Amino acid sequence: MFNLLKVSFLLLICLWCLDMAHGTCRETRRTCRRGCLQARILVYDHTLMGSRTDFLNQCEAACDEGARECDIYSQARATPAQCGHFEERCHSSCPQKVFVYANLQGILVGYTEKTNAADVCKSTCTIAYRVCDPNGLF
Repeated sequence: MFNLLKVSFLLLICLWCLDMAHGTCRETRRTCRRGCLQARILVYDHTLMGSRTDFLNQCEAACDEGARECDIYSQARATPAQCGHFEERCHSSCPQKVFVYANLQGILVGYTEKTNAADVCKSTCTIAYRVCDPNGLF
């Protein structure tokens, strides 16, 4: 009977650890997506200044990719390294170019690489990573 209680207790602790790992991944994703919403990018092509872009969608997709990687890793091992996996995947998923739409009309102008979208997205990923791992151990 005592061994059964010990096993049950250990199982409960393991489930709690996994839940905490997933909670960390979810909170990191939320922080990242909030950062995308607040972020502003620059389009360096003077003919496209003030135009709308699809940066928000691409930045949020990078956050989602990072969270998926974090969840996959934390299911195998509930360790703080999940935060590093989030950041790596989020960074690699950041947009190198964005769709540009004409103001108000919503007419697609095309892709441009003349933007700081990748840097802004990566900064957002890093800020979310620091929420996940405040000590920056991984």
